Amino acid sequence: SRAIGVGGVYHTGVEVGGVEYGFGFHDQPMTGVWKQVPRQLPADFARGKSQHAVSVDMGDAFVSPRELQRIIKEVSDEFRGCDYSVLHRNCNHFSADLCMRLVGRTPPKWINSAANKGARVHKALAPIGSG
Repeated sequence: SRAIGVGGVYHTGVEVGGVEYGFGFHDQPMTGVWKQVPRQLPADFARGKSQHAVSVDMGDAFVSPRELQRIIKEVSDEFRGCDYSVLHRNCNHFSADLCMRLVGRTPPKWINSAANKGARVHKALAPIGSG
């Protein structure tokens, strides 16, 4: 990855109210959002070969429990597992969306830099593949 300047590939979730919310792929037309103990990925995530690396403090979410529940329901409806895309709709896109709704800003761009660079390459090569 260093040769093309990608950096790392990161999974993210959003911790709020003592719960971490994440997003991932499955092939069913239902939510891909799950909740977990903060900083403890499910045992079957990435075949158990992932570990927590760093937390980024995004600030405090000043929402009521009822408002939080409404926001989580909205993002759960919008982020279906079958719509997951490594380049265009991944866990980092989910985290950015949820952070924007909760605190009005998105995580640092480096978190999703690998997917963003991959998406630019994919877009640049798409006309070649369609010819």
